[in-house]
Amino acid sequence: MAAQSVILETNPAGPVDFSENAIRKVFETTGWVIADTKEDGVQLNLVVTEDRAVQFLSRAGKFLPGMQAGYNRDLNGHGRFADLLLDDQCIYPNGFMLQAEIVVPGQPAEFTAGLLRRATAKPGKPLLELADIEGHVFGVAPLDAIREGRDLEVTHGIMKVHSELMVALLQKHVPQIKWKMVESLDVFTYEGLATLFETRRAEGKEGLVVKDPNATWKRGKKVGQWKMKPEDTIDGTVCGLVWGTPCLANEGKVIGFEVLLEDGHVVNACGITKEQMTEFTDLVAEHYGVSVDELMHASGSDFGNTAGENPFYGWSVEVSFMERFEDGSLRHPSFNRWRGISSPEVKE
Repeated sequence: MAAQSVILETNPAGPVDFSENAIRKVFETTGWVIADTKEDGVQLNLVVTEDRAVQFLSRAGKFLPGMQAGYNRDLNGHGRFADLLLDDQCIYPNGFMLQAEIVVPGQPAEFTAGLLRRATAKPGKPLLELADIEGHVFGVAPLDAIREGRDLEVTHGIMKVHSELMVALLQKHVPQIKWKMVESLDVFTYEGLATLFETRRAEGKEGLVVKDPNATWKRGKKVGQWKMKPEDTIDGTVCGLVWGTPCLANEGKVIGFEVLLEDGHVVNACGITKEQMTEFTDLVAEHYGVSVDELMHASGSDFGNTAGENPFYGWSVEVSFMERFEDGSLRHPSFNRWRGISSPEVKE
């Protein structure tokens, strides 16, 4: 997976970690919050420029190769975004950036991410079809603000209205993708918020994004919106390989990764499937220019502890766990998914 350059520093508004005290304060001062359903997908920053260029970017501002290729293939690179900009109801006719969550119904985020990173066909790996995906819209900003790195004097309450308008325009002009407004409710008590959270989790959703309706849209992760989901995943980067135990079934195979977590802890994230063991071991053997059999008869500790020796070194990864202990360590950390799309080292 070759690294890509940044097309545009989008730095979109995003939620900070959950804080019950902060959210209760919003209820006290405002009387209500906005609760958006957090889908298990991949964030899209859709950029439409004043000269009608269309760019499907990740939140890191890099192309989502599969979606860009699907757009060029299915719509011959044209679509009807030009008509959207000319529509009298378009609030940003000089260009905009749209925030949405890309979801393949019934599939987890890692499946969606796989489609988004593949621009060309591979054996057994499907290509993205625009008709198969949903775009759950939750924000829109004028392109000049994005280019200049400005915040917006637009409250989350008004942003919800702007997003609904953009969804209607997208459904009208670019119906090849199933555009939807993110499921969003106004909630008036903390107890009601907790009940809604449990309901969404029971429905298989990732959780909620809770927004202060009077806070404005700010670049990056800023107080004013909070992610409300179980504390069962954490991001990090690969710093080593975990090898199967000698004399056991998985001897000489990669069974997981040493991961430097964002909080500074290092854990062994295993729990990968048999297919992943084969895939990852094959890649390490290819990296060293040896056969898998030769690799399996070598000492696992000889491989994978530095950047030059480990083909996965520095890759962005999500680790799942059951609970966090008082010392910050994790109970049963496991490899969950890669976070890179346009580049393996970039969390997207």
